[in-house]
Amino acid sequence: VSIYAGHTTMAILYGNEDYGVGFESVLNESFAGLGGEVVASEAFENGSIDIRTQLTKVKALNPDALYLITNSPASAAAALRQAKELGLTAQVYGSEAFKSDEVTDAAQEAAEGLLVTSVSEGDAVFVAAHMEKFGVEPGPFAAQAYDAFRAIFEASKTGASTGQEIKDALANVNFDGVSGPISFDGNGDISEATYDVYLFVDGAFTKQ
Repeated sequence: VSIYAGHTTMAILYGNEDYGVGFESVLNESFAGLGGEVVASEAFENGSIDIRTQLTKVKALNPDALYLITNSPASAAAALRQAKELGLTAQVYGSEAFKSDEVTDAAQEAAEGLLVTSVSEGDAVFVAAHMEKFGVEPGPFAAQAYDAFRAIFEASKTGASTGQEIKDALANVNFDGVSGPISFDGNGDISEATYDVYLFVDGAFTKQ
């Protein structure tokens, strides 16, 4: 009942801001819907580098998995280090921001075995072009930024020029992007987001 390895119990630690709160709500509901039990859901101030109190509560409950949600690299690295220091044995998952050299370099050995759920890094052609141009693989949101720019370009081709005109025109934009199919629902969200799972071992992420 998990995205990866049959976990039945999970604890969630999340940054107390819009991104973290929204992510926690969806994850909590989805995991329960798959038959799992969220045994703890603890918030921390985004940017905090002391998450030991929340992690200590989690350790006492001994969940199969621990999902960390934050867009703060400092909080992400601190959470990984402190989970390791406290001896947590749960499989650790992280949100998109964890797929970053800034996080893994700061966390060092505490990042080993981390699983990250992240938006697509882009199709093979995009990844190859990015490597040729910049000498590194795309970052966690490079493909989405590329498609966002193209979406605005496609909207502008209709004659839209002001912010409101572009926003209205985006409702009719539809194309195959490097990150996946691009079209927008009534809330302005991508209708079909593409996610991948990455495992961090021996200093590098590999797609699972």
